[in-house]
Amino acid sequence: MLAKRIEEFIKDEVFMEESIDTIPGDLDLITTGVLNSLSVMKLIGYVEGLKNVKFKEEEIVIDNFSSINKVVEFINKQ
Repeated sequence: MLAKRIEEFIKDEVFMEESIDTIPGDLDLITTGVLNSLSVMKLIGYVEGLKNVKFKEEEIVIDNFSSINKVVEFINKQ
């Protein structure tokens, strides 16, 4: 499932040495400080590689990547 793969990426990328069980799909990853600008760019690159797509510059807006649910919703619209 796409949401689980994104969650695992975030856990591996952000919480490298911490043990965390789950990240709620609706958690705002930006305002809670889970993701910063660099980790958002890494997430975008990961998703592009995972789905073999290249997002247009105008599609790369913070709202599309603010939570796991938002990322999945954005990808499903592609």
